Amino acid sequence: FTLEEEEGEDENGEEIVGFFQKRERFVNWIPLTHFVLWDQVQCYGFKYLNAGKVEVFHRGEYFNGPYLVRLGILLHAKYVIWATEKHINSKLFATDDLG
Repeated sequence: FTLEEEEGEDENGEEIVGFFQKRERFVNWIPLTHFVLWDQVQCYGFKYLNAGKVEVFHRGEYFNGPYLVRLGILLHAKYVIWATEKHINSKLFATDDLG
C-alpha cells in the first residue's frame, strides 16, 4: 500500500494535515490453488477544503475478477454508503453531550 500526506493551513493559519490518501491493493486467491478470485485497488482519504469543510472519499481504482464478485462488492459499497450517511446524519453522531 502507499500513503500520501500533505500539510496545509486552516482558516486560522494553524498547520493541519490538509490531504491524506491511502491506496491499497487486495488480491484474493481461491483456497489451496494459484487462481486469483479477484484483484482490486481501493483508494480512500480526505482533503481539507475552505471554511472548515472536509471532503472524504473512498473509491475503487481497479478491479479484475468475475462479474458476480464485482456485483457483490458493488452492493456492499452501496450499503456502506447508505449506512454511513444514516449514522452521520443521526442524532447520535456528534452530539454536544460526549462526556
